[in-house]
Amino acid sequence: VASGEMFSEPVAAAIDVTNVPYHASPWKDTDEIEPDDEPIIVNGDQKYPKEDYPEMVNGGQEDRAYEYQYATLTIVGRNAPIVVAIEPVRHNSTWERNGESRAWAEVVDRLMEQATELVDIHLVMADRAFDQHGVFHVLDQFYDVDYLIPKKENSERLRRDAAEVREDSAVTARVEQDAPLY
Repeated sequence: VASGEMFSEPVAAAIDVTNVPYHASPWKDTDEIEPDDEPIIVNGDQKYPKEDYPEMVNGGQEDRAYEYQYATLTIVGRNAPIVVAIEPVRHNSTWERNGESRAWAEVVDRLMEQATELVDIHLVMADRAFDQHGVFHVLDQFYDVDYLIPKKENSERLRRDAAEVREDSAVTARVEQDAPLY
């Protein structure tokens, strides 16, 4: 690819997450529960996880939604779109007694590690899921790339607060107590 005229470095890359629905429940039905099975408390209910449920299936955004999830890093822009890195994502797997969850920063680090072995990246674009301090830190400190990541949807509140500070000439700063950090 590097010898082709359609491809030039440094490249712009897009990071995206793909969800593939998985329709089997991770919980045993009442008639499958054995006397020595240990329950897990989920949202106040006792549930019994299946032993043979695939580990990489995530809990989805909605109750009873399960899915395989993976992140990709794709070269975009003037170059032909080419996926150069892929990484499984693990979140919300409450049925795993010691299930691991990977932070988005770790997922981005592993994608960038794979991709930078192949191409020189100058810009990374990602969706709102990656609007987190850890992701910014990884991109700034370890890869020294520019990035474009939209703010999460609650940024309307931040814009309103900033406008209030700008309108009051006596106020030079504003502190919000117990603000959530992502």
